[in-house]
Amino acid sequence: MYKFFLIVFLIVILVGCKSDSQLNENENSQEITQHKVSQGDEVSRAEAIKFLKQASLSIREKDIDFIMKNGYESWINEQFKKPFTSDKSLLTRLYKRLTVLDKSYSQDMATTTELSKCDTSATPKKFRLLTNSLWWQRAFDDDDQLRQKVAYVLSQIIVVSNTSPAGNTLLWRGEAMANYYDILQKDAFLSYKQVLKDITYSPAMAYYMTYIGSAEYNITRGTSPDENYARELMQLFSLGINKLNIDGTAVLKNGREVPIYSQNDVAQNARIFTGWDLQGSPKFGRITKKSGCYTLPIRFNEKYHDKGEKTTLGQMIPANQTGEKDIESLLNVLMKNKNMAPYIAKALIVKMTTSNPSPAYIKRVATVFNNNGTGKKGDLKAVVKAILLDPEAREVGKNSGRVDELLTSLTHVLSILSVKPTAYWKFYNAKVVKDKPLYWIATSGIFAQAPMSAPDVFNYYSTSFIPNDENFTKNLLVAPETQIQTSKNLIRYSNFIATLLASDIYGLIHIDKKYSNYDELLEGQLSKRSHSSSALVYVDLTSIYHKFEEALDGKADDDFSALNNEADLEKALIVLVDELDRLFLGNTMPKEYKKVIVEELKKVKGYDNKLPFRARKIVTNAIRIVVTSPFYMVIR
Repeated sequence: MYKFFLIVFLIVILVGCKSDSQLNENENSQEITQHKVSQGDEVSRAEAIKFLKQASLSIREKDIDFIMKNGYESWINEQFKKPFTSDKSLLTRLYKRLTVLDKSYSQDMATTTELSKCDTSATPKKFRLLTNSLWWQRAFDDDDQLRQKVAYVLSQIIVVSNTSPAGNTLLWRGEAMANYYDILQKDAFLSYKQVLKDITYSPAMAYYMTYIGSAEYNITRGTSPDENYARELMQLFSLGINKLNIDGTAVLKNGREVPIYSQNDVAQNARIFTGWDLQGSPKFGRITKKSGCYTLPIRFNEKYHDKGEKTTLGQMIPANQTGEKDIESLLNVLMKNKNMAPYIAKALIVKMTTSNPSPAYIKRVATVFNNNGTGKKGDLKAVVKAILLDPEAREVGKNSGRVDELLTSLTHVLSILSVKPTAYWKFYNAKVVKDKPLYWIATSGIFAQAPMSAPDVFNYYSTSFIPNDENFTKNLLVAPETQIQTSKNLIRYSNFIATLLASDIYGLIHIDKKYSNYDELLEGQLSKRSHSSSALVYVDLTSIYHKFEEALDGKADDDFSALNNEADLEKALIVLVDELDRLFLGNTMPKEYKKVIVEELKKVKGYDNKLPFRARKIVTNAIRIVVTSPFYMVIR
């Protein structure tokens, strides 16, 4: 049965965000901007869900209710009030967990400013804890959802990954990645210049972009400046490749695009990033898995710094400045460049709201980037609000929307299903006590995407990816996320959803009947749960089962006795699909598709003497069909 819906998904995923896209982009923009988003506009459940998919990692009923009652802007303003405190730090949480697992770690390693107390141990355990558990804990447990979403988006624009041109040290030094992600969380609502400044001094970025140990040109020592960060700071992190108008369209000269920087600019910038090293490194530029501190900012060594005058992007940076002053001068040059506003505006838009923004949308956001209303440039708080409240983000246009990533679609699905951590589990033979519950979701081996694990600095997929589909190719429309949503990854994602649904609290207690309550379930599952599993979480489908059974036979007593009655079954299936439509899509699924689902679910047979087991198969198949459908995964 499920193969049918996978085929439908593969076909429709390519058309779900492009209806009537033969109309040109300007016509699309004109149509959308006739409607203005205002604080007093009534918000439907479907609109609230769509907004939360764009603005958060988790979708919660309390947030849906708040937005429906108070509007989008009120929710954004409430989110801005939630500070980034030490208890939300991934680095703090990492060491909190490590102290439980291994007494050689201490909690103060997360906050120390003393080099002598810095953690220099190397083990993949730290990175696995970070990406398979603690990132998910932040996504599911904490209310600062907008901050988390912006940090995640920034992590895809300003990429640092566990794999680097320099080697795999970051996989062994998970604290470096936690520290880096904390920078993005802390700076999510500050200025873009602050983001660029803080990531420049990050040990993770310095290692990833290989400017640790970069030295001035010296023929005797055989050294020359490393150009990796010097290039990507412009190309990917701030300006792009070619000159742009404020609306994101290309500046043309004799019909050709004009490069925004030259190789000479790269070489000049590379001279700026000479003389930097890890704190605690025994020898300048020497990198081993167990040497240096990855939680303190990189340090400057004047001996290896190019002190000469530099000229970049047409601006002169004076000679004989300190390393810090050189960096500050370069950041000022970048911030003054006209390309930054349209480039970053579009980069943020396509990761949050729509893959094919109109020039008018980009211009509106870029204008806010240039001036937040008080003369400040790069104010991310103002920019994020402008992106989310723009009419093109809120209304359904001809080419509007984007395909949700498998990773964030999973956080959305699991949060709606009231995901819960397990309190008992094993990590390298260490038992975590009951009051230290942890989530564990290892997705990198499932559908090739996980937090902070991109294959290279260009992220998991290209923002210019055009699917092999006539409507996309003919109209030059992009659908970036589909580049990695191959048939193989979609099948694996679907199977993973099935695995997660098998760890349902209701099913394990009321259908399997092996445990009498949730606490007994958690303790009884211990022997089966370890870090080698792909997932150690539970979902709670109780309300869905009750809705289905009450429609089936009038009461929720766990026997599903009317499943063999065709009339009662059809009635109950209609209620079940309607409930999933309400829960996940806000009652927007096409009636024809719902009918098809009902007809397919009727075909579920077996377990004639154990009807609750057939009910489980029906419910979990129904959920899987809905949450992997294009109607759910295409956000528009």
